[in-house]
Amino acid sequence: MDDDDLVAPATKEIAILDLMTPDKVIGSHGAARNRRKALFVIFALAGLGLTTGIVWAGEVSVFDPRTAKLFAIAVSFSVTWLLRSRVVFR
Repeated sequence: MDDDDLVAPATKEIAILDLMTPDKVIGSHGAARNRRKALFVIFALAGLGLTTGIVWAGEVSVFDPRTAKLFAIAVSFSVTWLLRSRVVFR
């Protein structure tokens, strides 16, 4: 048994793992992937802003802050999910 017999299996495994890297997966490369990642983050920040705005409005009005927070969580989650499902994951 020579050194070439020991190297070949490891080389094949590395080649297979190289094919499975995320940048080789269909639809997950280049500018399109960067756009999806950016939109994902932007919509997360929009959800955070929406939550903050709803809680703030609840605190300055007559609502209990806990009730405003629960309402804000539901609305923010729904809006963020809807945006991501319609824009990012289409």
